[in-house]
Amino acid sequence: MASTFLKCDLTLKDLYSLGARHIGVFSTAAVGCSPFDRNRGGLLRECLELELEEAAWFNSELSSELDYSELSQNRCFSDS
Repeated sequence: MASTFLKCDLTLKDLYSLGARHIGVFSTAAVGCSPFDRNRGGLLRECLELELEEAAWFNSELSSELDYSELSQNRCFSDS
């Protein structure tokens, strides 16, 4: 997963070097509770907790990585 965050950081730096000064980053959606996923949750159509926890972890890590980035003042993180 670290390589994903590294690629994100490099992409943001590339955008900054090309002149971008206000950059928005969106979190991953709450996978595990979409209608499709709820159909996979059995007869009770429950949310898939593992997928929800993993999405929450990923969003938390992404937000933390962006906070420590050199460009932290030039970006906006939107958590869905």
